[in-house]
Amino acid sequence: MIKEACCEGFTEGINAEALGANRIELCSNLAVGGLSPSFNEVKEALKFLNIPVFVMVRPREWNFIYTKKEKELMIQEIRNLKNIKVEGIVIGSLNNKGEIDTEFMKEVVKIAKPMHITFHKAIDEVKDYNKAIEQLIEIGIDRVLTSGKKDKAEDAIGFLKTINRLYGNDITFVAAGNITKDNLDSLNNKLDFKEYHGKSIVGYLK
Repeated sequence: MIKEACCEGFTEGINAEALGANRIELCSNLAVGGLSPSFNEVKEALKFLNIPVFVMVRPREWNFIYTKKEKELMIQEIRNLKNIKVEGIVIGSLNNKGEIDTEFMKEVVKIAKPMHITFHKAIDEVKDYNKAIEQLIEIGIDRVLTSGKKDKAEDAIGFLKTINRLYGNDITFVAAGNITKDNLDSLNNKLDFKEYHGKSIVGYLK
């Protein structure tokens, strides 16, 4: 089981690693769902952490429909992260129809590989979930971070099990949504996922 700890800085990452995290999602401003961390913060994380670091690429809060300029900035950020050998990125983009922005995500894959690419919880806002997953598989996305269209993974057990059964051999689902050290084992007994994500997945990080 992979326990991915969502951390607002490299010091939280150090704490999470000590508590048993297998991977870090590094971001800033979790109060709005997580935004891109500073480049210096990423470099410090790579310097001090011994576990994989996946970096959030999200320039602003609100929605996941980005302008041409915002997309250009995101691509440059991906290039910068690739240059310093970040292991993975966490990103997601939708169009104004509630669908995957496939053209942009194809560009992301082209630029980012061989970094791992996780499509984040923007997936839970699409109109046709199954179609979206099939598109992400075709594009070449490695992982999908999802709470099954609910706020809590606990409230989407049936849905999560179904999508994992349908698509889990082609893409890795990372369960998220109020998953903590206290409820992880119980959820895993129900879901049997390979990977789980949470701010307190290995305990309180402050």
